[in-house]
Amino acid sequence: MHSISAIQQNKLISCKVYRCCGCGRATDAKDARYIYKKSCICRACFAGIRSVEGSKRFFGDYYKDYTYSPFYYDGVFRHIFLSFKFNGNLAFGHLLGMATGESLSDINELHCYDAIVPIPLSRERLNERGYNQSLIIAEYISRAIDVPVIELLKRTVNTPAQSISVGTSRTRNLIGAFKAASDTASKRVILFDDIHTTGSTLNAGMVALKNAGAADVCYVTAAYVYSD
Repeated sequence: MHSISAIQQNKLISCKVYRCCGCGRATDAKDARYIYKKSCICRACFAGIRSVEGSKRFFGDYYKDYTYSPFYYDGVFRHIFLSFKFNGNLAFGHLLGMATGESLSDINELHCYDAIVPIPLSRERLNERGYNQSLIIAEYISRAIDVPVIELLKRTVNTPAQSISVGTSRTRNLIGAFKAASDTASKRVILFDDIHTTGSTLNAGMVALKNAGAADVCYVTAAYVYSD
C-alpha cells in the first residue's frame, strides 16, 4: 500500500468543510482562521472582530491595576460569545480561546506571572451551565504564554447574574463573594474573566487574592465593553 504524500495530505485537509461560528456558512480550511473539531471562525468573520488598539493595555477601573483585553465586546465577538456562554456551544468557546490566547501571546509582561486564576462560578451556576466559560478560555491563554492555570479562588456566595445588574448594585452583589486559597501568598497572579464590563467582578477577585497575600494581580479578559 502506498503512503499518501504531503501534497495529497494537504489537499485532503483543505477539502474538509467547517461551519463558521460567526456567519454559519460552510468554510474550507484555507478560509478558516481558527478550527476546532467541525467549527471554525472564517477569515471574514475574524476580520469583523474589533481589536483593542495599541498595546491592548489600559488602566483598569480600580486601583489603577493594568488590564489587558485583546477584543471589544461587540459585533461578531458578542454573537459568538453569547452562543458559547448561554446556548452551550462549547466549540465556540474553544475558538474564542484560541483567538484570545494568540492575541495575548506577544505581551511579554504576561509571561512573567506565576498563575492564571479564572473567575469561578458558584456551585449552583456551574451545575446549571455544566462548564465555566472563563476556565475554558483561560486554558488557551495558558498555552499561549506558558503560565499555568491554578484555581485559587472560590466563589462563596451565589451572586445574581452580573449581566442584569447595573452600577453600584454590581459592586454590592460582589462584596465578600470570593475567597482565595492559602497558597496564593507571594504569587504574581493573572486574574482572568471572560468580559470586562465595569470591573466589579475583577475587583472583588483581586481583593480576595491580595488579602490572601498575592504579590501582584493583573487583570486579563477576552473582551472589553466599550462605553463613551
